[in-house]
Amino acid sequence: MVHSFIKIRLLGLALLLSLGWSAPNNIHQKIDDPWLGFDKVQHFTFSCLITLSSQYILVNKYNMAENEAALYSASSSLFIGIEKEILDKKKPKGFFSRRDLVADILGIGLALILINLPSS
Repeated sequence: MVHSFIKIRLLGLALLLSLGWSAPNNIHQKIDDPWLGFDKVQHFTFSCLITLSSQYILVNKYNMAENEAALYSASSSLFIGIEKEILDKKKPKGFFSRRDLVADILGIGLALILINLPSS
């Protein structure tokens, strides 16, 4: 059950990637999206926490192998980030922020580093 759910999410991720990476509606519009804004801290933090918590649940509740669970949790977290950006783009004056996705990816990366730390 978990595997089919994750396969569907990964398929949706591929579709969303193809739809979400389009240019802004008004290419000449100046967009306020600072690299060091609080929004980026939120993206980084929540992507890290989603990855860590979902990996923990998959390993400890569904007896999934740690590496396999890390892959599924990282891809699910990225999928959630892409979904959020697509929803943001649909808002009035909204846009798809590639910088938010960079923060998401960095948060996922930190989570994967933490997951792969040797146990003491």
